[in-house]
Amino acid sequence: MTTQIIAIAKTQIIPALKVGLIFFFLVFLLYIVIFFLYFTKMH
Repeated sequence: MTTQIIAIAKTQIIPALKVGLIFFFLVFLLYIVIFFLYFTKMH
């Protein structure tokens, strides 16, 4: 029973982590773009 739960967790967590990393990276890029635009408008 425990081995089945671990196997299911592995198959579910790994794709979720990949999606999370992609989402985090996109948000990070968005923040850089916003900061850059704000910085260029200030000066």
